[in-house]
Amino acid sequence: MNQRWLFQGDSITDSDRNRLLSDDVGQGYVKWLAESLKCDYPNIILINRGISGHRTHDLVLRWHQDTIAINPDRLFLLIGINNIWHQYLLNKPAYLYEYNHHLRWMLNETKRFLPHTKTTSIYGRFFDAIL
Repeated sequence: MNQRWLFQGDSITDSDRNRLLSDDVGQGYVKWLAESLKCDYPNIILINRGISGHRTHDLVLRWHQDTIAINPDRLFLLIGINNIWHQYLLNKPAYLYEYNHHLRWMLNETKRFLPHTKTTSIYGRFFDAIL
């Protein structure tokens, strides 16, 4: 049985993926992982929906279309650097409470609609702390 692993985030996840091809995983860590897993775990399908430049509020706006509708077995979430970077480069304010609120909302929506989906973050136990 195939497993669908979804990678969500910003440019670090996007890594120059071709968004016109739904199965393109980009040139970064998702591609490296796909190549590492394909021989031993051919039943794992990796899906990349990272979008370069996105902040947490952008991800919230597309969460149902680009996460819930995909119905992944595992969700990897890497987002937030643009929340800070845009503050300095583009003078767009960044607030920790807003970042936390967006993360909570995305994870709670995932739990509500996809209770079987496991969530993973490079932030380690951070998700446990905010839920």
